[in-house]
Amino acid sequence: MTETTAKQQQTHRYIHNAQEQPWNHGFTRMLRWFGARYHFLPAVGAAAKPSEEVLRIGQLPSLIFSPREIAEVSIQKGKTHVKTYGLGLWGPNGPLPLHFSEMAMHRREMQHDHTLTNFIDIFHHRSMSLFYRAWEINQSTAGLDRKHNERFSRYLAWLTGNDLTEMSTTHLPTHAQLSAAAHIKHQSKNPSGIAQTLSQYYQVPVELEEYYFNWITVDQEDCTYLARGGRSGSNASLGQGAMLGEYVPDKQSAFLLTIGPLSLSQYLRFLPNGDDLGSLIDWVRAFTGLEYMWMLKLLVKQDEATPTQLGGTQQLGWSSWMSGDESVQTKSVTGMLFEPEKYISLVKQLKREKEHKQLVPASVN
Repeated sequence: MTETTAKQQQTHRYIHNAQEQPWNHGFTRMLRWFGARYHFLPAVGAAAKPSEEVLRIGQLPSLIFSPREIAEVSIQKGKTHVKTYGLGLWGPNGPLPLHFSEMAMHRREMQHDHTLTNFIDIFHHRSMSLFYRAWEINQSTAGLDRKHNERFSRYLAWLTGNDLTEMSTTHLPTHAQLSAAAHIKHQSKNPSGIAQTLSQYYQVPVELEEYYFNWITVDQEDCTYLARGGRSGSNASLGQGAMLGEYVPDKQSAFLLTIGPLSLSQYLRFLPNGDDLGSLIDWVRAFTGLEYMWMLKLLVKQDEATPTQLGGTQQLGWSSWMSGDESVQTKSVTGMLFEPEKYISLVKQLKREKEHKQLVPASVN
């Protein structure tokens, strides 16, 4: 079954259901469905010619108060016609005197003369289309039905000082970045904002530990040397700039990100060769830039950390554990502790390979 045939059958089922059970459908909901289904045509209320209209809208003349929004749905000359109970001239809630509605209903039902109702429906169609259009352009979710005409993302991007073109170049979905804009654009990046954003995006527990102890490598020209062998003896004043060794302890420029406990499948996605590490690096960079060094600690659920066996699928150093004391019960075990930024080249390489596979068509045997 081709994609076109599947969409045609879906449209036929929807219209048939609307004809049989119009009370299950709302006015804006139905028009939104047709607008999304026929996205290649002008939006409802935006067509320049009647032939470009997705459907025709009118009102069923009636003397009763509206029991529901949709009165009936029919197909006439290949075009879907939707009749409502309200939002028009007829009925007890309409602006015309009630005897006009009675006359139109009598002509339509008793004399099978649709001339008057069809003429008034010309104005009904226009007014209801504009009413729906006014509703649709102010609904952020309805704008997603037509990606080329989606406005709300641009509004949020402009409000938060972002560029949609630049945001699309990262591993992160544009809407995910916009949803976290309140935390990202905050002048003081708080740990809870980072943890909440990551936890919501990946649907896993996340904790952030500030002032994580680490060792900073000192550049060769900044190390302490005795004034010999061509060295100038800089940073060699005892009690002032002298340093012992090539590393210095630090607790101000690093933090620890702990994710878990995770299932084994979730854990593998955060490994250096996993699918989620690239997006995780982009998330952290969006919050902190390149100013801080950070470590990633992955916790695995106790029952998911199976011991290594010969002939198994575990990877040494990545997803393998030694069998421990079964009497000791813990909620989680440490899977890996590493610095993700050191694997950025591997992440970029995997991304290029993935994009290449998507561009190259599969071979046909």
